[in-house]
Amino acid sequence: MKIVLCDDEPQELLKLCPMVETYLAKTRDMKAELFAFGSPEALMDDMEKHGAADIALLDIMMPGFSGIELAERIRRENEGAAIIFITSSRDFAVEAFELKAAHYIVKPFAEEKIAEALARALTHFADAEPKRILLRLKNGIVRSVDAAQILCIESVGAVRAVTTRHGVFEETRRTLTEFSEMLAALCPGQFISPYRGYIVNQEAIETMTVNEMLLSCGSRVPIKPNAYRAIRAAFFEWSFSRK
Repeated sequence: MKIVLCDDEPQELLKLCPMVETYLAKTRDMKAELFAFGSPEALMDDMEKHGAADIALLDIMMPGFSGIELAERIRRENEGAAIIFITSSRDFAVEAFELKAAHYIVKPFAEEKIAEALARALTHFADAEPKRILLRLKNGIVRSVDAAQILCIESVGAVRAVTTRHGVFEETRRTLTEFSEMLAALCPGQFISPYRGYIVNQEAIETMTVNEMLLSCGSRVPIKPNAYRAIRAAFFEWSFSRK
């Protein structure tokens, strides 16, 4: 699990980091990496390179990006991320509520408040534990991805190009049929095959025509001839089931 802290005041980070580390040390059944950033831009750069955090503790009033804007960006990359706001003002409570923040802490903060916020964030993950798939990439690299973060899979020659919210990875061993069976078991009804050589996460579909669908990642996936009505019906059924 990746946890990030972001505050433009160095003394606040110096107080916050030990508190989070103390809580993590007491929670022995959880493995986590902790990263601290002194500006929203630094966190944004890290997110572009290494993906979004699972838990983010964010100051709200920062130059450049506010913590609210930063949280929105994190959520676009990882919709299941738990957000904890730490701020000197109560004026952003409504925005925090709309973002379904795990906690909202007003400075000056005490260690027990940080522990309470982290406990609430971890409860969020316990209730929605990611269903993960291991990708075996080139050069023997193995990468674990949340199945729900997969947008589409395309069979390209001897590899399967797996497009996720965090980038494209080339799986070198598993077949498309094996992927289909695994995803059906982990996320029943969520993934479909609109055309030979493709698997699509229905949550990634933005628009659909008779001949193709446009995904949130920008990919265009063809639709099998005479299959549009059935695929559209499946998409509507899935969409309404998520309401």
